[in-house]
Amino acid sequence: MTQGNDMYLSLDLRNYWIVSAGYGLGALHDEVCVRDPDGLPYVPGRHLRGLLRHAVMCLDAPGAGAGSVAPILFGDRAGAETSGEAEGTAREGCLRVDSAELPSQERAWFRRPENREKTGLLYRTLYATAVESETGTAANRTLRTIEVAVPLRLEARIRPLKPCPDGTDWKASIRGALPLIRAVGKHRHAGMGRVVVKDLHEGCDAKAEAAHETA
Repeated sequence: MTQGNDMYLSLDLRNYWIVSAGYGLGALHDEVCVRDPDGLPYVPGRHLRGLLRHAVMCLDAPGAGAGSVAPILFGDRAGAETSGEAEGTAREGCLRVDSAELPSQERAWFRRPENREKTGLLYRTLYATAVESETGTAANRTLRTIEVAVPLRLEARIRPLKPCPDGTDWKASIRGALPLIRAVGKHRHAGMGRVVVKDLHEGCDAKAEAAHETA
């Protein structure tokens, strides 16, 4: 597949956010952000894929079952009673979702030797503790420190691995689902990670098709 078939997303993160690395840093942080080899925060493709899959499923007609678009785009584990395949068989979707990263120019700036230490400016530390209901004071041994990333704009690429069956318009399905993604990362149900996701090239496909027809 060529890059002309790809879709590029913009993730405009509006407040503090964290995609957890799954570990802490001793007494410094109980939880830290996942970082790329350059020390920059990003949203892993697997996490973004899950958000997109859930959003597309929300748009599927009730009771779509085997006609659901989400398994076509992102794959699934087939159930023997619905597919005739062995229980738990993994079926590959027709799309690959890359990680959402800082735009290339910004990543190049942070890679410069004189700027590498400035990656620390992209992070903050939040403190939280449980409060005793009777006294209104902090409960003992409940202080937690969480590393979060500052609001940023990230970009991600979605590319087809193979033609989607039955003429599925995967770009239209993704575009329709984007407004349903309102937060990313951990603690998003507590108000963190608010995001606006858009197709960077929305409208360009239609313009290119119209230009081709008039040529």
